[in-house]
Amino acid sequence: MTFRYFFTLCLLWSTAWGLLGCGGGSDAKNTGNADGSSATSPVQAGVYFDGSSGHEFWGVITPGNRWYGLNYSTANPDIYSGDLTGAGTLQASIPSLGMKYQNAADIVSNGSATLTSAGNGKLAGALNIPSMASVSFNATAANGYTYGQAAQLGALAGSWTGQLSFGSGESANFSMTIGADSGGLTPSRSFASCIWNASTSSAVARSDVNLFTLTLHMDNATNCDTDLDGKTLSGIAFITPVSTNTQRLIWVAVTPEGHGITFKALRSSP
Repeated sequence: MTFRYFFTLCLLWSTAWGLLGCGGGSDAKNTGNADGSSATSPVQAGVYFDGSSGHEFWGVITPGNRWYGLNYSTANPDIYSGDLTGAGTLQASIPSLGMKYQNAADIVSNGSATLTSAGNGKLAGALNIPSMASVSFNATAANGYTYGQAAQLGALAGSWTGQLSFGSGESANFSMTIGADSGGLTPSRSFASCIWNASTSSAVARSDVNLFTLTLHMDNATNCDTDLDGKTLSGIAFITPVSTNTQRLIWVAVTPEGHGITFKALRSSP
């Protein structure tokens, strides 16, 4: 009777609480997700998007722990860039964050950022610049985009037309052609007297992830923005689907100081 009473009591406890083990069993763990995976995961490389609250925010963490953030409160984004520390943990930081407001020439502001993983491809962040309003986002992995596959230059090659933003101005309906063999970038025209050297500027497909490594070598040009004139900018490019018939290209490249050029374009899917 004693054994039967103990067994029955144990069964009731287990059913009621779902956490207690009897007879020396191990404690149950709260996995959090229906597939049995952990409810949280480390901050990890990827492309993230937040389209809530009427704004558009894109965030990219590269395999080399470089961070790029594009905050589209208008057609031209503010650019955030910096090196990430603590990737692979639940919370990472950017101790030295550079931020370039669009249409504010010669100004790069500096601050810091905290990025927190919410699991299941979710990433929350707070970007803080002293004396300015902080920017927060709650992003998810970009819809329809697969980060963990090799980028294909053929998907990027061809002509693109869209919005070019360069910190102190913009150029709408800007076109460029990307070479199918070398990834060379040939712009259709100059912008604010600036232009990059088509023979030495390129987008290179990465074999480890679905990103393109971007390099822009700016020519020396009269009346070009001195923050860009003759400078070398480095960054990334990626393509995401908009619909079954349309794809989106976004790229960003910055100087070591944080001045940058961005491009966002749409075209029909090949």
